[in-house]
Amino acid sequence: MNNTIAKFKTRARAIEMLGKDQIANAPTAISELFKNAYDAFAREVSVDLYPEKDILILQDNGMGMSETDVNERWLVVGTGDKIKSDSNQFLKPGEVEPELLERAVMGEKGIGRLAIAAIGKQLFIFSHRINEKSVCLFVDWRIFKHLDLNLDEVTLPLRTLKEGELFTKSILSGMLKEFGKNFDNSKWESEKELKEEILNDLENLNEKIKIEDIINTHAFKDKRGTTFYISSLEDEFKNIGDIGPKNPKRLFENRLFRLLMGFRNVLEEKPIDMNCAFFIHKKERLPFNILSEREWWNKEELKIYDHLIEGEFDENGKFVGKIEIFGKPLEYVNLWKKQRKTKCGPFRICLRYLEGEIKASRLNKEEYNVMNNKLNMIGGFYVYRDGVRVLPYGEPDVDFLEFEERRSKHAGRHFFSHRRFFGYIATEKKNNKNLRDKASREGFIENAAYRDFRDILIHFFVDLAADHFSRKEAKKSDLHHKLTEQHKKEKKSLEEEEKRSAKKKKEFLKALNEQQKGWKRGIPLLEDLKNSSIKMLNEIEEETNKGHFTELEEKIAGVAEEHKSEKEKILDTYRLEKPDRIALDDDSEGEYAEYLKNFEILENKAEEIGKKIYNEIASLSESLRTHIDREKVLRERIDKVDSDLQSNLENKKEELEENMGKVSTLISESYQPYYTGIEPLLLNKKRVKTLGEFVVSADKKSFREALAFIDAEVKARKEEIEQLHSNLLRQLKNFSKEDSEELLIGAQKKVMEKRQEKIYLYNNLAQLGLAVEIIDHELGMLYQNIKFQLEVLSRYRKDEKLGLIYQSLKYSFQHLESKHKLMLPLYRKSLLKKRTINGQEIYDYILAFFEQQIAGELKIEATESFKNLEIQNASETILYPAFINLINNSIYWTKESDRREILLDYRNEKIYVEDTGVGIHERDKYMLFEPFFSRKKEGGRGLGLYITRQNLIANGYDIDFTLNDNDKTRTGACFRIYLPKTEAEGVKK
Repeated sequence: MNNTIAKFKTRARAIEMLGKDQIANAPTAISELFKNAYDAFAREVSVDLYPEKDILILQDNGMGMSETDVNERWLVVGTGDKIKSDSNQFLKPGEVEPELLERAVMGEKGIGRLAIAAIGKQLFIFSHRINEKSVCLFVDWRIFKHLDLNLDEVTLPLRTLKEGELFTKSILSGMLKEFGKNFDNSKWESEKELKEEILNDLENLNEKIKIEDIINTHAFKDKRGTTFYISSLEDEFKNIGDIGPKNPKRLFENRLFRLLMGFRNVLEEKPIDMNCAFFIHKKERLPFNILSEREWWNKEELKIYDHLIEGEFDENGKFVGKIEIFGKPLEYVNLWKKQRKTKCGPFRICLRYLEGEIKASRLNKEEYNVMNNKLNMIGGFYVYRDGVRVLPYGEPDVDFLEFEERRSKHAGRHFFSHRRFFGYIATEKKNNKNLRDKASREGFIENAAYRDFRDILIHFFVDLAADHFSRKEAKKSDLHHKLTEQHKKEKKSLEEEEKRSAKKKKEFLKALNEQQKGWKRGIPLLEDLKNSSIKMLNEIEEETNKGHFTELEEKIAGVAEEHKSEKEKILDTYRLEKPDRIALDDDSEGEYAEYLKNFEILENKAEEIGKKIYNEIASLSESLRTHIDREKVLRERIDKVDSDLQSNLENKKEELEENMGKVSTLISESYQPYYTGIEPLLLNKKRVKTLGEFVVSADKKSFREALAFIDAEVKARKEEIEQLHSNLLRQLKNFSKEDSEELLIGAQKKVMEKRQEKIYLYNNLAQLGLAVEIIDHELGMLYQNIKFQLEVLSRYRKDEKLGLIYQSLKYSFQHLESKHKLMLPLYRKSLLKKRTINGQEIYDYILAFFEQQIAGELKIEATESFKNLEIQNASETILYPAFINLINNSIYWTKESDRREILLDYRNEKIYVEDTGVGIHERDKYMLFEPFFSRKKEGGRGLGLYITRQNLIANGYDIDFTLNDNDKTRTGACFRIYLPKTEAEGVKK
């Protein structure tokens, strides 16, 4: 009898059997690597997939590995480190933050690392442990396919860098060459095809690997963590199709990414403290993170549901918690039918449920459609252990509680459907240690604990449906039935309303289509109206030139009224307002926005023509009024003189007739020449037929000569009368005339015209304010979008090319952000905030606001008296815009000056704003603060000074300007701001 010792011998293919053949699928492999990163105390783990390059890089910032760790732990199959009580025995003091030591261990079997073979065939591992040297290992998993090769016959190249040494392309090439020596073994003669395949791929890898793809990972950048560089990927990683933020459905349809979603339970109050990301990199696109929380379920969506189920199952299977039926809360307790201690342990559930039909749901149509579409793609039960997803629970085809089978037998009794749920079941390793994963990581092992776990849940949902949701007769409450019927009635009413809205929408879209093409026809109509109005005004002007002034003012007013009425008719023909409560798709909204833009062109054209007609009317009215006033002066003077002379002559005649009856005939003959009026003499002298004709042709000199002629004629006649009737001369009585009814009506019309002008002005200002508010809202939305995209792009800030683009965009965005902050004091929402404002604050704000303009030759200065000025009870919204407007005008009018200076001063109890520009012309001094008056060649609306003065006056201030050089210190414009009396008295210097 021979006594010998027998030993197991391991073939190399055992690695393949324990790894690729054991793991269910590629997503499970990724999930296992994420768990390993968690066990390595990583706070971040990410995947970068480059399908076109056939490369996947998985990296974490965990504790990393040293050369010893790689040899004695990573390359040891089935290591038990994670399940030992002293699982942290390999840690050095201070190597890991204390709070991370409390993490529950995810892996147990020590074979999860072999799952990498399910991702790709070739692997480089780069790792760096704190205060240790960087290491690199290479393996091509296909070497373990050889049927006759022993495991101890496989050698893997391992490199450890010296202090300060960096990985280079030559080091990696040397490792690939060393790995290739494995195939010198004669056993590979039987596997020539596989050998050639591996050697060719080694050569290809040597050509395509780029050292910059590696050195930007945590292992090199942060001097800690591990990087897996995987090449020759499995087909499901290369053939991912057109997946991106614009194609969420394709993302959910891809099993690879769908299984990775929700790796950590972000729906809980405190998710695990490790961020996970999976970026897809495709040409000409920004990287897309498929594990972004907005792509999976989020906490906001937990608020959108029909029914809620939340609570805990204790160690005896008893449920205590709450349910909500259409938002109506109910306490709910359920006892497990077996009434014993469970083998699975206690666990929690947090679930939401959506009705199968929209008419039964309490959600509106938009909410229901969004949630229903998402449920159809990723609805179901998700199971978590210590905050990490247990696969494959949550998949559409994993109905492990057999909801659909029960419904197929009796849908009325078994209310709940597997795909209508969204939420999770939360387990913990310490409480549910008997719920163990299968070796393939494809669900729990179907042991006694799993059977209890499943039986408790099935019993719970059967009882819950019977108690509150049965279609025939619920045992405890018919609340669901009543509210369902109520919702159906409400939805029916909504459907009818939607039909009405759809009809309105159809009519609106038809009209929109017509107006899109027809609005241009309004422009020639407006031109015709303009020509017609101008023609009528020309006819009135011709009448004026002929000296015919009667009723012309009424005719001018009639032209203005008719022009306004016809203009509104034209605009009304092409005006289209969107009805309330109709929703348009993006294309229709775009078309309507385009229509509004076109209609604005038509309105602007109408406004332009209206201003032209208004100016023509104003000019003609002013000319007519001048003629009428001058004619009136002459007429009144002549009538008065004629009346006085007639009265004087009659008195003289009567007096002489009473006292000298005998000589009445002589008296009549003596006075006869003086009965002739002065008007014929004046017309004859000026060689005109009517006073109107003279007024039209007369200049100021001729007009004064006419007045002088009348006075001289009067004086001469009086002297002659005195010679005839000595001692009978009496002075003419003073003449005054009350305003006639016609003048009163004319004055009232002018008041009404002024009011209409103000209304027109306020409408313009309101439209301007509304436009600013809309633009500010859009800028807010764009600001958030740009900020998010910059955060994505920041991942590449150290890339040679993208880094420069990122820094340039970041600088521009920060500059834009600072300018936006400077605008905040100008908004009216700050109007009620009043405080003491000093001149230094105003000066600093102006310098910041005009930072770019000051960079040139322009100087903005302030005197010490201005800087020390303190204005009590003042508002930024009133003062700051006034200064900004005045400084902006000064910048414009000093553009052509040799010396560009702007000065802020406080003297004589007034604030002075002066510049070295062209100054204010004498002819403009009465129009400077009027609306729409501007001398700017471009960009001037003529509203700035008007608004500034109105706002200052409304708040107790005032503003004017001076042309007096003795009150100025600069050669250009000089504006003066007067403080309110109470504030002027409270000014501190």
